Amino acid sequence: MLDEFEEGTNSIKGAIDYFDIPTDQYFETFAKDGVWTSPDYYLRLEAKAAQVLRGDTISTPNIPINYSNGPMYFRNSFESRTTTYNMNGATKTLTLKIDPSFYNDGVVTNTGMTSPVVAIVNETSFTKHGLYSAKLTGTPNSGSSAKYYYKTNDVIIPVKANIALSFWKYSATALGQYTSVDLQFKSGKTLHSLTEYKDANGNQMTPTIARGTVGAWQQFSCLIGTGQLVGDTITGIDIAYDNPATSGTITAYFDDIIIQDSAVATPTTGPYGGTAWPIPGTIEAENYDLGGEGVAYHDNDATNSGTFRPTEGVDAETCGDTGGGYDIGFTNAGEYMNYTVNVTVPGTYTLGFRASSGNVGSTNYARVQLDGVTLADSILIPYTGAWQTYQTINSITPVLSAGTHILKIYEITGGMNINYVSFSVLNWVTCPGTTTILVATTATAGNTYQWQVSTNNGNSYSNISNGASYSGVTTDTLTIINTPAGLSNNIYRCNVWIGSISNAWETAGNWSCGSIPGSTTDVLINSGTPVINSIVNIRSLELDPSVQLTVTTGKQLKILH
Repeated sequence: MLDEFEEGTNSIKGAIDYFDIPTDQYFETFAKDGVWTSPDYYLRLEAKAAQVLRGDTISTPNIPINYSNGPMYFRNSFESRTTTYNMNGATKTLTLKIDPSFYNDGVVTNTGMTSPVVAIVNETSFTKHGLYSAKLTGTPNSGSSAKYYYKTNDVIIPVKANIALSFWKYSATALGQYTSVDLQFKSGKTLHSLTEYKDANGNQMTPTIARGTVGAWQQFSCLIGTGQLVGDTITGIDIAYDNPATSGTITAYFDDIIIQDSAVATPTTGPYGGTAWPIPGTIEAENYDLGGEGVAYHDNDATNSGTFRPTEGVDAETCGDTGGGYDIGFTNAGEYMNYTVNVTVPGTYTLGFRASSGNVGSTNYARVQLDGVTLADSILIPYTGAWQTYQTINSITPVLSAGTHILKIYEITGGMNINYVSFSVLNWVTCPGTTTILVATTATAGNTYQWQVSTNNGNSYSNISNGASYSGVTTDTLTIINTPAGLSNNIYRCNVWIGSISNAWETAGNWSCGSIPGSTTDVLINSGTPVINSIVNIRSLELDPSVQLTVTTGKQLKILH
């Protein structure tokens, strides 16, 4: 025990490691020799020695004493301190370790790398705590296999239930994202090779998956005290890079590597951003749930070929569609994304699947499900002219019930980019006595509207007027006031041209209600160049000045009202 200093002529205070030293005070640390021990280690060692001397325990060549029985098993902030002292009348300066720092360190694997180095550095702009951190640098030179694993510490840490690894990392370059802390085990296993062990973002603990963003300190944790590792022993702690590349440099910093009892390192799940996405509304494809591979999504490989959410396998890239943002690209058959959604208005919807394909002559298909029930199957995404030229494919959903659900976008085939899925109310389900508000999803300032009702399941529609039950019948918003029970099973619509599939009047998907206007329909066209290729009878027509409506020779448009 460190109870004497300079052969008993002076006493010095003892601490476990850097974390236990008060500010601006000097302590000798138990961890300075490279082995982290708990505060009671020497007391347990002394007690066991006394038992051997008394004959209470048989003397053997090896008497195991755990360096720690918890709740802390290892802490390393790589700290040292420089001190000036007097020896025999001479002033000397010495830098002393106060953390385990490096202990029996050395290269484990070095393949396809130029000048890789892991070193303790004093770069104050790149430390999370204290003055020092561990820095990994190097240049990969192989497009097939470039990896560097460096053991920083020999350890002997039995794996008990609920112990966790955590560390802070700063990626200074893009390739620095492909670095991580790895563990070696007595059984010969390594943490990076075990697919069931993931960080709190749901990503496997391997440096082959980009971890963290460039230019920021981020903490990562993994619950290792579970499954096949319980009962094993950690024997080594590594800092590692693993990603094939033929250009670029690796620079990453590590700080505060900790192994301790914990039950909070389980992957975070739930909606991205923390709130379920509302329906009606638009759900951006890149905003899939948290939870990682096999929970929030499935991707056929762990590499993110895009730029958004780089630590996850879904390939989210910059989108060239109107509104920008991101799309899901590099799609493959069998991949999917899940989304936590909240249906605020029960009823049937027009589902708009916004996608593109740059594959000439290809037939690409997707499926949308809600809680496992198919809303739209075999959605065909044709060749759209280019990968960033998008088209909306409309479908009509079954009735969606109010509340929280899991929406799934499933790629039946690859060969498409997915921008978003939109939900516009088609038929509304409401309860008697409640006030319901219906909004025309293609509302445009300056246009006029006419809401209609069907009392025979959509076989015919008639205009409605403001009164005791309705208001706003000629605006983009219809309010049904204290819904009378007598309105049960009514269907309301405000049919508006959206032209999302083609310019053909006769295509139902070009209309907001998903049906071609008839003789009882009031038609609103806000934009586009619709073409009539048949004999058409409608109740009324409202055109925006920018609209170019064409009636093909030999065909007819008749306005009845």
